[in-house]
Amino acid sequence: MNFVNPTPVQASAIPAALEGKDILGTAQTGTGKTGAFGIPLLASLHANGRQDALILAPTRELAAQIHEVLKQMSAGMKIYGSLVVGGESFNRQASELRRGADYIVATPGRLNDHLSKERWIFPTLDFWYSMKWIGCSIWDLRLKSDRS
Repeated sequence: MNFVNPTPVQASAIPAALEGKDILGTAQTGTGKTGAFGIPLLASLHANGRQDALILAPTRELAAQIHEVLKQMSAGMKIYGSLVVGGESFNRQASELRRGADYIVATPGRLNDHLSKERWIFPTLDFWYSMKWIGCSIWDLRLKSDRS
């Protein structure tokens, strides 16, 4: 990956995230939103050793895209992720999760499938409270009737 200058969303989000602040960013497609949360996320995972992260995406296509970008950005860092989406082998995902992942990129439905069948997705006892990073990418919570 050839990052030279941060995009506006990255320039706003990365410093705040590196300070441990919560961030919420909106920007159009192709403006570097994955880098905006991915760079500080990977920096934290790299610096802090065993820490888990969960990134939720509304579609498997977006989850796969996020996972691929994080994989490219973390090359050589010994940080490992797992893609947990429908339409892929549940057993392969379960096996991968058992081996351990520093971060999981998931769709809510498939994550729920794994949580309802297994308790080992993250090695901590209290799953939700162990999360340092929970990223939600491009959630559109408006009802169709609210759109003009």
